[in-house]
Formats: sequence, structure tokens, C-alpha cells
Amino acid sequence: MRAMKSVAGVLAVWVAAAWLLAAQQTLSVPAQFATIQSAINASLNGDTIIVDPGTYFGLINFSGRNITLRSQAGAASTILDGAYQGSVVTIASGEGSGAVLDGFTVQHGIGTLIFLGAEGGGIRIANSSPIIQNCVITNNQATAPGFVQNQASGGGIYVLQGNGTIIKDCQFLINIANRGGGVFTQFSDVLIERCLFQYNATVNGSGGGGICMAGGMPIARECVVRDNSGVNQSNGGGITISGAGTISNCIIANNAAVFGGGVYLQGSANTPAATITNCTIIGNVAIDGTSFAGGGIHGAQAVNIRNTIVRGCFPNDLSIVPQASVSHSNIGTSWPGTANINVDPRFVSAAIFDFRLDAGSPCID
Repeated sequence: MRAMKSVAGVLAVWVAAAWLLAAQQTLSVPAQFATIQSAINASLNGDTIIVDPGTYFGLINFSGRNITLRSQAGAASTILDGAYQGSVVTIASGEGSGAVLDGFTVQHGIGTLIFLGAEGGGIRIANSSPIIQNCVITNNQATAPGFVQNQASGGGIYVLQGNGTIIKDCQFLINIANRGGGVFTQFSDVLIERCLFQYNATVNGSGGGGICMAGGMPIARECVVRDNSGVNQSNGGGITISGAGTISNCIIANNAAVFGGGVYLQGSANTPAATITNCTIIGNVAIDGTSFAGGGIHGAQAVNIRNTIVRGCFPNDLSIVPQASVSHSNIGTSWPGTANINVDPRFVSAAIFDFRLDAGSPCID
């Protein structure tokens, strides 16, 4: 009797698994569906939509579906073009990690007007936790008609209350907003990993030419943030942090803004401490030019800096509050703290942006 029950149980599990696999379908664009949105509308949770190479005009909304939207041939040949009509991709209906956008160029978005501000030129994420990977987010801007100054956020991607959102192996190029030219996160525990941020900008806003992280516990890890800017009173050419954000194993180079050319710490003395660890912050410029400006890192909130190189920034490398902790770091001016040094780090070749350390570097333990 027990053996029969056991066999019946195994059969029930097998049937359920077979049904689940059968229910997960692969849909094709344009072979089966003329548009990506029509394929999304026909999909069910767990489905995969494969998109052939081409340029696809119009706006896309995941509409609450936990599906994978994947290009067949990669971002270089598969383009989602918003035609300056709004956010190119919207994921804002409670989607989870089963919602995946994989391998597209996302371009020509202007964001969605929500209340008083435009959000998410390229991609708008709200109250959801999708995965965005292998994408090129380029030539987007958060400037939807009717936006209020300093409220246009996330030229490339906007994330609001998106705990668990993952953005990885993407490139952010030539995106513009008031806050977060490349990416803006708010009240979100987001992971941004192995991404390139280049030629993004904030204009007339609170900053973060490459990334602006406001609240929550976001992490930027193994990213290259270079040649971004904050202009017309914008701060944080590379990255702006307000709160307990973490930057680790990143290169932040050749960025410029009024204050905090590389990193701007926007919080106050009562704001939870940010963390910067194992980073190279070099060649950044604070346009203000005063000793208070902080070409490398500037800010009024607490920060823990460890195992980080900050050198060659104008007019100075650090302008941070006394309660900040700096240790085991190579700072271009002598800085108090445990095991800090001020010596040539001996990069392989800074001239060609190769900031690896050569075998004889004093920065190697």
C-alpha cells in the first residue's frame, strides 16, 4: 500500500512538472507576432519571447508578466526605439525576478510624466524587481513634457522601490536627466554590476551624471564610470549617493561636476554612512575649483573609504566630513587614518585607461 502511494506521488509530481514545462512557451517576434507588445500581451508567466534582429519602434510594457524578453542576436542588432514618446520599457506592475530584459539597445526615450517629474527615459521600473542584462541604454532623456526642474530622474533607467532589481553587464551611453543621467534609484536595494557608464550627464539638478542612488541600500559593483558630467549646478559627475549606498571595485575616472567630480555624498551628518571600497577614483574635476569642492569625493555625510585609490583629481582629492573614515587607501594628499599612503600606485598604463596595478605596486598587499 505504501509502495502504491509512493508511486502515485511520484507520478503526480511528474505530471505537474510536465504540465509546467508545457505551459512555459517560447514566442517569436516577428515570426509569430508582428510587435513585441502583442507578444507580451499573449504571454503567460514563465514564457520567453525571442526577438529577431531589427529596429522596433514604440513603447513596451511588461504589464505585470514575469517573462523573459530576449533578443536573438544581441543588443548591437536588436533595437527598441521609443521615438521620443515616453519610457521605452516600463516594468511597474509588481513584476519579480522572473521579468528579464536581455540583449537590447534601448534608445530615444523621454520618460513618463508622473506627478511633477519625468521618470525613466529608457526604462522605468517601479514597485518591481526585474533583471536587466546585456543591454545598451543610449540616447535617452528624462524630459517628458511638463516636467518640473530637478525632478526629471533616470535618463537611462529609473528605479523606485525596486528591492531586488539587478542591472548587469549593460552599457549606459549619452543619457541625460536632472538626477541620475545613467541610472537613478530611490528607496531601492538595487545591484548594478559590471556596467559601463560613459558620456552621461545631469543638467540643472542634484546630480549623479552616471549614477544617482537615493535611499535604500543600493550597490554599484565592478562598474566603470568615466567621462560623465554634472553641469549647470549639478554635483557628482560620476556618482551621487544619498544614504547607505555602496560602491565597490569600481573605476571612477575623468568625470566632472560643480562639486564632487567623481563622487558626491549628498546626505547630511545624520544620514547613514556610505561605503566606498576597492575603488580607483582618478582624474576627476570639481568645476567650482575651491578647496571645498572635492574633485575626487565631496560630501557632508559620513562615509567609510577603504582599500581605495583617490589621486590626480582637481582641485583636490577629498573634501569630506571629519567623521568620515579613510583607511588602507592611497590618497594624493597625506590623509589621516590607518595604513593610508601617498605614493605612485604604479598603474599598468593610466594613459590608455589600464588601471590595473603592476607587479611592483605599493598598493598590493
